[in-house]
Formats: sequence, C-alpha cells, structure tokens
Amino acid sequence: MKEGYIIKDQEKPHFITCTVVDLIDIFTRKVYKDIVVSYLDYCIREKRMML
Repeated sequence: MKEGYIIKDQEKPHFITCTVVDLIDIFTRKVYKDIVVSYLDYCIREKRMML
C-alpha cells in the first residue's frame, strides 16, 4: 500500500491486502506474529481503525 492512501468513504468497510517478502510464514513464527499483532494493536489505538 502506498504512503498517504486516502479512504474517500469512511462509512463503508474496506479490504486491505499485503504481500510478505519471500512468502515468510509470519503466523507460525512467534517473533513475526508478535510484530504483526503489535502493529494491528497500534492501528486500533492510534489510528482508530476498526479491525
């Protein structure tokens, strides 16, 4: 996702997808899972995203 993406209709749900470099299995390795979960927590707290 490029920097500065703006969602125009704040009332509708949006689907966001991403690609993991070299298809690393991020959800079976605790260290990677913790990073992803931490970032999602940050998005909920600081960006007020509903996930």
